[in-house]
Amino acid sequence: LRVIRLMQCVSELRRMLNSVLGCFLSLFWSFLMFFFIFFLFSLAMVQGVTTFLIEHPEAAEDTHFHGELIANFGSVTTTMVTCYKATTGGDDWSVFYSTMERTGWLNICIFLFFVSFSHIALMNILTGIFVENALKMAQPEYNSLALDQRRKEIIEAAQLRNIFMGIDSDRSGTISMAEFDEKLREDKVRASLAVMGLEIKDAASFFEMLAEISDTQ
Repeated sequence: LRVIRLMQCVSELRRMLNSVLGCFLSLFWSFLMFFFIFFLFSLAMVQGVTTFLIEHPEAAEDTHFHGELIANFGSVTTTMVTCYKATTGGDDWSVFYSTMERTGWLNICIFLFFVSFSHIALMNILTGIFVENALKMAQPEYNSLALDQRRKEIIEAAQLRNIFMGIDSDRSGTISMAEFDEKLREDKVRASLAVMGLEIKDAASFFEMLAEISDTQ
């Protein structure tokens, strides 16, 4: 019994490892998609911030605002890091919104659309892909299914053998119709057979079927 439990634990661990390993390819494409989307939005936001600074040179006089703007949206690379923080919870997106708010409504719309798209659409799509791949990889292999089925059949055969040995009250090695009918009236025997999926409605017909199977073997 302990060996069977240990094998079940090892089987579950193998399925978990297969699921994790099967997600690495999806992880690579997810990183590539993140990079592509962050790059596109960063280009748009950097272009908007640059236009704002050119059209409003007085913004440089506010050192705090100018410093925050350059630190978060000063280049494409910096803006991509800002997008990554806003998406993954590295920093709250409202902090970056407060800085972007003063650069104009168009930049605000671009930033809010990015936040909405990344949180509502992108993350849910990627999560769905990961879950789907994990479920596919977690499906038991054919050999594992065959082994589990064979193990189940052996256990059920042993249980059925014990039930019929109990029915053979005179220990003759054979079961008569009288013995079978008598034991089948006991709730314990009927319950044991029912657990194995054997719902016996007609004892005589079932006994004849077992006799025929025994004769053919």
